[in-house]
Amino acid sequence: MKSSKKTNRAKNRKLTMISFLPAIIWLILLLVLSSQNGPQTAATSLPMAEWIQQHFFPQDSVDYVHMYLRKWAHFIVYFIESGLLVLAMKNVMKAWKAACAVFGLCTILAIADEAHKVLIVGRHCQWDEAGINIVGVIMGVLLTWSILWLIRWARGTLED
Repeated sequence: MKSSKKTNRAKNRKLTMISFLPAIIWLILLLVLSSQNGPQTAATSLPMAEWIQQHFFPQDSVDYVHMYLRKWAHFIVYFIESGLLVLAMKNVMKAWKAACAVFGLCTILAIADEAHKVLIVGRHCQWDEAGINIVGVIMGVLLTWSILWLIRWARGTLED
């Protein structure tokens, strides 16, 4: 009996560690993109902005589309990171506690990420972008937590 408990605990620990893998990989991508210098980040985002402008907004300038693409990128990156972290952390704590923890952690990360850009050539800290990051965090946490709640509600396991 004790052996099966140890085996189950080891399996659960392994599954929990694996559940954090997507969030860790996404965080690494976030940090790599955030650490690019000015010319590198423009080389990454400008071709996308040109393609979007040509196919969806031909009446607008590429610079205009590029500016909005970069703002949306802040939202999307933190939206995804916070959602992935809620999914991972719900395995170690209740979903609502995971949501609160992720909100706090990702908010600190969003502010620190923006602040560290003053150290990178060709980049600068913009507090409105930190705000966009935080809105992405809020939306990612709320959507993921809501989906988890709906799944539990549909299964009839809200009391667990």
